[in-house]
Amino acid sequence: MTVCIFSDLHLRLLNDLLKNVVEAFFLLCFAYYLHSLMTENTGKNSSLLTVTFMLLTAASHLLDFGLALLLMIVYSSVALLIGLDQRGTAKNVGFLLLTVLVLAIVAIAIFPSSLGNWSKGVSFFQGLFASADNGMSTQFFLDPMSVAFITAILGLGFALSFYEYRSRRKQAFLVVVSVTITGTLLSLPFIPIEWLWRFVLMDFIPISSTLGYSVSRIKMIQMNMRRTALSILFLLCLSLIVLHAFQSSRMMGPSVQQTEYNELQSAGAIIPSESVLIGDLRYGYWLQYISRCVVSTAPSADYWQQYEYLVFLIDKFSPRQPPPPPNSTIIFDGDHFSLYEQSRP
Repeated sequence: MTVCIFSDLHLRLLNDLLKNVVEAFFLLCFAYYLHSLMTENTGKNSSLLTVTFMLLTAASHLLDFGLALLLMIVYSSVALLIGLDQRGTAKNVGFLLLTVLVLAIVAIAIFPSSLGNWSKGVSFFQGLFASADNGMSTQFFLDPMSVAFITAILGLGFALSFYEYRSRRKQAFLVVVSVTITGTLLSLPFIPIEWLWRFVLMDFIPISSTLGYSVSRIKMIQMNMRRTALSILFLLCLSLIVLHAFQSSRMMGPSVQQTEYNELQSAGAIIPSESVLIGDLRYGYWLQYISRCVVSTAPSADYWQQYEYLVFLIDKFSPRQPPPPPNSTIIFDGDHFSLYEQSRP
């Protein structure tokens, strides 16, 4: 938990996606009782608590719920492959999946508007398999030191997994390899960038688990090591993490300045309602807030079947500034942003 609190990814999440941090509490509780259910088979209490925290996670935020499902799938798959109570694992996973199905049906029946949230999962897989070029490097939103840190910790997780597998410690192997695989899947560079940056920030959970477990293994392996030496080693590792988090915190701040926000408001007031707004991912939430229309990061021919206009927001100071769209008309020109409109062909 110490590593979790001081993780630079955790701090970035606090700055960019505060709601995900708040709801991560339910996700952590779900992960704890999922492990208990898979390894100890403690019966109805663990099953009830696992389902309870899964439902709370699902009711809180789609991203946290997606991570809970991913962790459950990876955990159960590894448990079945290594032969850790295969019958009990299959029974528990079937029960959890049935709960998810019932939850989806009830949610859609009572709150039809929730279908939009579930459809985001479908759109993710559509974007994932549409083109291998949709993704971008994680360095788009993380500094090189953060990328190197994530890579090193995931590498440590796989090394620990190999060690536990060779030692035939099934439960330990299940824990380490599951969280490491989950962390790796969250940071694959070919994931579309509009999803990737959220996934990587959630990596603070598997990374914290891996580091915490590595410290416990050092303590178990070095039984003869003096307590002072072990404390120094722990403080050294923690100091590096805290310094990195402090450096990352200095680069945090609002996604838009007040003058930029004022321009976005002025631009949003003249955007037609039957349109799709194409803009930079960095301003995604603000664009949704000021325009009250569909927001996308790239144009698509499918949009013309439902909408009358495509509206392009151009950031004049962006190093990746695209040229004005062909056959478009400028409808707003500010100091920081320009707005171009394209009518249906």
